[in-house]
Amino acid sequence: MCEFAGRLPFKKWEVPKETDDKWRRLKYVLLGVIIVIVFISKRIDYGNYETYVTLFSFSGNVFTWALVAVSLIANLKVERFWCRYLCPVAAFTGIFSRKADGYPSRYDCPMGNKPSPHISECIRCNRCYKGSE
Repeated sequence: MCEFAGRLPFKKWEVPKETDDKWRRLKYVLLGVIIVIVFISKRIDYGNYETYVTLFSFSGNVFTWALVAVSLIANLKVERFWCRYLCPVAAFTGIFSRKADGYPSRYDCPMGNKPSPHISECIRCNRCYKGSE
C-alpha cells in the first residue's frame, strides 16, 4: 500500500527526529500486543491484520478496514507510514535481521531508515548497496 499512496503527488511531511523515534516503537508495541492477544485468546486469526490482504481481497472486519484507511491517509503525508510505524511484520523481521555486508549505515538512507544500531529496519532496496567487501 505504501507504494500506491506514496506515488501520489502530495507534499510529504518530514517527521521530526524525536517524533520519528517515538513512532518507530509503535510497531514493536503493536507486535507485542498482537502476540499477547493471540496467546491469551488461543485464536491465531487475531494476528491476521494485514492491510494488503484486506485491500486486495476486499475482505476484513471494521478494524482491518480502519487500518487500511489510516495507512492510506497517513501515507499521503508521511512516506512509508505503515512500514515505518505500524507494520508488525516489519517489527518481527527487524528483531531477527542483522546488518548485511555491502549495506552501509547511512544518515541519508533513501528509505528513511536510521543508521546503526537501527540497521535492522533496512529493507534491502539496494539503492545504497556497495557490494561485499
